[in-house]
Amino acid sequence: MQNEWAGAQAFSSFDTYLASFVKYDQLSYDQVKKCIESF
Repeated sequence: MQNEWAGAQAFSSFDTYLASFVKYDQLSYDQVKKCIESF
């Protein structure tokens, strides 16, 4: 069971899910990049 989450994890369609929030908040590329780096 513990080997299921070993290693790097991928986010399926991560950018697609965030797109509407980025547009609504009118974030720039640099703002989005900083937020993702802090995540």
